[in-house]
Amino acid sequence: MNEFAPWANEPALLRQIFHPVHGIWLYLLAAAVLLALAVHTWRYRQAAPARFLVLGAATRVLWLVALVMISISPALADKLLWAVIHQLGALAILPVALMTALHLTGQRPTLIRTCRAFLFAITGLFWLAVLTSRWHGWYWSGILWDGATFGLVRGPLYLAAFAVTYLTFAITLAIYARQAATTSGLRRWQALAIPADMLLSMAGHYRWVTSSQTDPIPVLPLAFMLGGLVWFVIFFRLRVFNLQELAESTVTRDMRDCLIVLDAQGHVAELNPAAAELLGKDAAAMPGRKAPAAFAPWPDLAALAESPEPRTGEIVVAGGSYLFRVTPLTGWRGKDLGRAIVLQDIHELKKAQARILEQEKALSILAERDRLGRELHDGPGQVWSFLGLKLQAIGAILAGGHPQQAEQEVGRLLGTVKRMHADARESIVGLKLAGSAGHGFIAKLEDYLAWYRESTGIHVELSLSPDWEEDAISRLWEVQMLRIVQEALTNVRKHAGAGRVRIGIEAAGGQVLVLVEDDGCGFDAAALAANNSSYGLRIMAERAAEAGGRMEAVSKIGAGTTVTVRFGPENAEDKAEHHENIAGR
Repeated sequence: MNEFAPWANEPALLRQIFHPVHGIWLYLLAAAVLLALAVHTWRYRQAAPARFLVLGAATRVLWLVALVMISISPALADKLLWAVIHQLGALAILPVALMTALHLTGQRPTLIRTCRAFLFAITGLFWLAVLTSRWHGWYWSGILWDGATFGLVRGPLYLAAFAVTYLTFAITLAIYARQAATTSGLRRWQALAIPADMLLSMAGHYRWVTSSQTDPIPVLPLAFMLGGLVWFVIFFRLRVFNLQELAESTVTRDMRDCLIVLDAQGHVAELNPAAAELLGKDAAAMPGRKAPAAFAPWPDLAALAESPEPRTGEIVVAGGSYLFRVTPLTGWRGKDLGRAIVLQDIHELKKAQARILEQEKALSILAERDRLGRELHDGPGQVWSFLGLKLQAIGAILAGGHPQQAEQEVGRLLGTVKRMHADARESIVGLKLAGSAGHGFIAKLEDYLAWYRESTGIHVELSLSPDWEEDAISRLWEVQMLRIVQEALTNVRKHAGAGRVRIGIEAAGGQVLVLVEDDGCGFDAAALAANNSSYGLRIMAERAAEAGGRMEAVSKIGAGTTVTVRFGPENAEDKAEHHENIAGR
C-alpha cells in the first residue's frame, strides 16, 4: 500500500477521509443507546431475527467507537488499526440487515440458508481483503496523511464492496416492500416501519461520506441514534419479537388458573392475579422472598416450589383442590432460569365427578333391580309356581289314599328347595362381593372362588396374564365381570357335572379377555339356541352387552364348555386370534 500520499491530489471518488471528530459526546451517547437496545433485545435471542439485530447494533457501536478512536489516536499506526476495525464493522452491517429481513418476513428456510452462506462467504472475502490490503493494495491502495487529516485511497475491491453493500440494501428494502404489499394488519405495519432504521442510518452515512463533517451536530451518530430509537418504538409498539410475550402476559393475567413464577435461586418472581387472590392478603409481599418462607402457610406448595424437575399431580392449597404442573424454565443453551407452577382449580370438577358417580351408582342400582326382577321372574318365580302345583298334586295324592307316592313327591320337593337355597346363597355372596368397597377386582374374585370351592367341591383355578394391571378395568367392567363369572360357575354347578374349572383373565391393547373353561359334559349349542332355553347364557350375554362387551359360548357334548367374554375395542385380527386360541384348547 502506498503510504503518505497527498490526499488532495486523489479524485474524490477514490478518497475515504476521516475528518477529526467533533461532538465526541454524541458519538458515545449514540453508541450507549445502541448498546442498551442490543442488550435488551438479547433477551429474545432464541428468535433468529433478534440475534441478527443484536449483531447489527453491535457493529454500529463498533463503527462509532472506531471513528472516535481514529480521531483521538495520535499515532498513524493506531489510526490505521481503528480504520481497519471500522471497515470490518461497516462491511457486516448490511448483510446482517438482509438476514434480519429474511427471518422477519418468514422466507423459506432453504432460501435463508442459501443467502446466509453467500453473504457470509462474500463478507468473509472482503474482510480478508481489508486485513491483507497492506500487502496487495487491492482494497486500499494508499494512506492519505498530512499530519492533521487521515484518509485512505480506495482500491477496486473497496468499490466492489461498496456496490455489493448498496445492492444488499436495495434487496432488503424490496423484501420489506413485498411483505407490506402482500400482508395486512400488524405484519404490514412492521414491514413498513422496520426499514425506517435502515433509511435513517444510510442517510447519515451518506452525509458523513459526502461532507467535510463540519455540521454543528454530527449527522452520523445522530442518524444512528434516531434509527435505534425508531427500532425501540417498533419493538415495543409493533411487537416485532415479543408479540407472543404480549399474548402470554395477557392470557396469564386474565386466566383463572394460578401461575407462580420462581427464579433460579428459588425466589418468588411473579404471581398472576388468580394466584394472588388464592394466596390472600400476603401475596403482594411475596415477590422477592424465598419460596419456603413465602409459602410457609401451605407446606405442600412450599415443597412443590423446591422441585427442580417437571411434575404433575394434585395438591390442596388454602382448602381447595388443585391440579398442579411444574415446568422448568430454560434459556440459552439450557441455562436454568427458574420454574413455573400452574395450579388449576378442580373443586367444581370434583363436585361434578361426585355427582356423576352418584348418578352412575343410582343407575347401576336401578339396572340391577330390573335385572333381578327378570331373573326372579324367569328363575325362582317359575320355581315357586312349580312348587305350588306340586303341593296341590301332593294334596290330591293324599286325598286319594296314596301316602307312599306322596312321600316320594315330598322328597323331590325337598331337593328342589335345597337347590333353590344354594342358588340364593350364591346370588347373595356374589352381590355382596360386587358391591363391596375397599377391595380390588382380583381380591373380590378370589374371595368368591374360595367360597365356591368350599361350597361345591369343584376345583377352580385362576390364572392372570403376566402384564395384568388392576387399573386395566373400569368399575362398570369389574361389576359385570364378577357377575358373569358367578353366573358361569352357577351353570357349571347346576348342569356341567365338572370336576375342574379354569378362569383366565388377560389384558392387552385396551382390551380385557375373560375365559371360563370346564371339563364337564358340555351341551349341543345348536339345539339350545333353537329351543331358546339357554337362560344362564342369555343373562351373561346381556351383562356383557351392558358394559360394551361381547360374550361367546363354545361347547360340545362330552368335551366341556368355554365361555369367552371380551371387553374393549375389537378388530378383525384380535377376533381371529381369539377364535384360534379357543380352537386350540
